Amino acid sequence: MEMLFALPAAVLVVITALKSIGARTYVMGGALADYAALRTPVDFDLETHNVTTEMVMRVLEPYKPHCVGSTHPAIRFMVDGVAIDVSVAQRDAMIESQHRDLTINSPFYDPLTRELFDPFNGMRDSCQGMLAATSAYYADFPVNVLRTAQFLARGKGTVVNMETTLLATNMSARADTIPAEQVFAQLCKLLRGATPFRALEFLRLTGWHEKVLPEVADLTRINENQEWHPEGPTAWDHTIRVVEAMCYMVNGWPIAYPQNEAAEIPEEWREPLCWAALLHDVGKAHVESDAECTFKGHDRAGEEPARALLERLKAPKDFTEKVIDLVVNHMQPYLLTSGGAKETAWRRLHNKVPLHVLRWISRADWSAHPNHKCGDWGKHLPSCVISDIISRLPAAKIPAVVQGRDLVAAGVKPGPHMKTALDAAYNAQLENPDTEKNTLIAIALAALN
Repeated sequence: MEMLFALPAAVLVVITALKSIGARTYVMGGALADYAALRTPVDFDLETHNVTTEMVMRVLEPYKPHCVGSTHPAIRFMVDGVAIDVSVAQRDAMIESQHRDLTINSPFYDPLTRELFDPFNGMRDSCQGMLAATSAYYADFPVNVLRTAQFLARGKGTVVNMETTLLATNMSARADTIPAEQVFAQLCKLLRGATPFRALEFLRLTGWHEKVLPEVADLTRINENQEWHPEGPTAWDHTIRVVEAMCYMVNGWPIAYPQNEAAEIPEEWREPLCWAALLHDVGKAHVESDAECTFKGHDRAGEEPARALLERLKAPKDFTEKVIDLVVNHMQPYLLTSGGAKETAWRRLHNKVPLHVLRWISRADWSAHPNHKCGDWGKHLPSCVISDIISRLPAAKIPAVVQGRDLVAAGVKPGPHMKTALDAAYNAQLENPDTEKNTLIAIALAALN
């Protein structure tokens, strides 16, 4: 079938360079699926034939290519800001197409001849938002189930067909064969999507939530108070709606509304916020609820299961600590607001987690309620309080006025006891930011007596 796609010049330059060494190169499914669904591709997968990896690396040397991946290695590089992956095919293009995980990834296109090959109707499925296994080869790699889930979250499809859902269910027994790093990477992609609700429900429907997120899966057995959480009967129902709200705010708003304050969330906190939304209530499975389904202390109880999950997935240590800080403190904006806490308490909380970050987990939690709307923060009282307080706080942790060197200058010998003195001075500083340094030093010295 002859077709014409408006490919970036960078892609055509690469394909022409590969032709110069005798290769025939195709644009593969992902970008074609985007074109079919009227989306603009953000990266391009190319499959090249009749050449070796060494030949490809040599002709693409001006673009500083590097190899990535192990199961399906690819040569990755950038050309004029366009991300391109090139895989060197070992088999006929039709056979390679049959081994693609989903039909939307199976079409291939030769822009030099304008020939589109679509043996498994991937372009039709792309238009319909259907995710379907290309063939029985889907089952060869259990990670394909996680890829299908993250495609749902990222809007690459809206529904998975019945045959693929059954196939994925039968594959759940092999979930533990996927390397932990690969599971973490796929779940990160899932949480980078603006609509992860369908993805998490797909994992639940196929039993994969029990395999890759058992601490979160426990929430399917925890009943919620329907007056407070009419969004669903269980803590799982609440959680997936919190995740949906958070990912929409973090991943969707900055694109749709550049001036919105969500665009100001520090980059290093974006992914931890999405993971914290997923894990914020895992402590509910570890505390007793009262007659009203209140889970007092579930925020603090969430540290152990959340940490266990992230460490099992081999998440980076700094990343893990950010997520844990959010999970353990996610109730604080509500508790401090409802308790009429003094600004001192807010300053202490800001030193644990920056308030301009923490407010987003509180907002997502609140937005799960069907009568609460994302962005309607005037009705979210903690947002109003925090917006006022952060105007008087630094962006990062409040720096201590009194340092160890100040105590040494005052005649204190260095040692572990200095921490007691420094903590006393710092607490006094938080209580009254206008306290003079000499007074704070005196408080520190008094704490040693």
